[in-house]
Amino acid sequence: MTSESLADSPLSDAVVLRPAVDSDIGALRAIDSACFPAGRADVEPAHEGELEGALAAGQITVAVRDGSVVGFMQTELLNPDHIYLAALAVRPEHQGSGIGGALVRRFRDEVADTTPRPSATTVTSPQNVAMIDLLTRNGFVGTRGIRDYFGPDKHRVYFQLKSRQRVADPDDRSLVPAVAVDHLLDLLADAETQLTSVVRSFQGTFVEVSRIEAEDRAGLRADEVSVSTGEAGAVLAALTFLLGFSFAVDAFSDALRILTLVATILTLGAAQVYANASGSLSRLQDDQFAGYMKWGNLLLEFGGVYPLVLVLPAVFANVSESLWLSLITSLAVTVLIILYEVSPFSISGRYSRDLAFWVLVSASALLPLAAMPLQQWTGSDTVWVAAVAVVLLVRLLWLVPGSRQELGVRMRPMRRR
Repeated sequence: MTSESLADSPLSDAVVLRPAVDSDIGALRAIDSACFPAGRADVEPAHEGELEGALAAGQITVAVRDGSVVGFMQTELLNPDHIYLAALAVRPEHQGSGIGGALVRRFRDEVADTTPRPSATTVTSPQNVAMIDLLTRNGFVGTRGIRDYFGPDKHRVYFQLKSRQRVADPDDRSLVPAVAVDHLLDLLADAETQLTSVVRSFQGTFVEVSRIEAEDRAGLRADEVSVSTGEAGAVLAALTFLLGFSFAVDAFSDALRILTLVATILTLGAAQVYANASGSLSRLQDDQFAGYMKWGNLLLEFGGVYPLVLVLPAVFANVSESLWLSLITSLAVTVLIILYEVSPFSISGRYSRDLAFWVLVSASALLPLAAMPLQQWTGSDTVWVAAVAVVLLVRLLWLVPGSRQELGVRMRPMRRR
């Protein structure tokens, strides 16, 4: 990694970032030689044939100013779940103009646009304070120090691009002089400490090391399964009671009984899927947890919760002698559905909210208001129940494809957008 000025100014409009082409190889070699001279402990020049191989594989992005290549970034997809920032270099005379920052942000954006998001890592020398500053200001944290990474005294700090903000205790941060490399590496030997920023003061330049609250991922997943299973059990109990009640009350038509029966079966299926998710936690090398939870959530939402909510105003419309009271009840349910869908608590709200999302939400919200008019127009609940089934089935199938993932969730196989 090359040294980039700590004062990373905005990128000039005259600089263009583009994929490298074969004719750029001479400029790439010249920049590599200027930024990574052999014999220094803090930088590592490209290995023989490395630039040529990366160029052929389409792994290099160049920064062009006034027709000349003035910087480049080399990346490598180590496996479908791990992308590595292998090199970042800017000609010395162009450093401090924002080119290095623009290249890092390009890398960060490419990672964010990969579905599911892979791990993104890099290494740099603990002596390369400018590069550390550039990385930490663009979402990277130093997770550990590695002594003699490239040979004797060629120590490196391993950095990882974080997909979300980590939690740090603000009272447990320490500043280490940038020149105190050994002390920094000793601190990073603790798995709960991370290099989080570069701090400049009148006393000199320091790196900030923060203690991070470790995330118990398995415990969080177990809690998620437990809560989801409990909710499925509550909905199943309500539907079971309603199903039994429906056979004793004339206000329940056969169509409403069928809707309640199918909802009960689908909710039972959701509970079974959650059970599989729980089993996934105890199986080594099992990456199916996210998929199980997605299916369980969708079945419970559109196969259990929605039918339970929608069937109630339909039954009320059948038994009520007041037209206005039925309309007010249906309108209240419609408003509650809209409030739920726009809140951060809805299952579909965990996905991208595009035009199709709002169309489907609108269709769902109109179902309670449509119950009574359809009952009076057709003389039965059959058409309304069919409309409910179609809307909920479309909503479920719209979210099922692997390309639609809950925000922040990683699933396989990896696909690029």
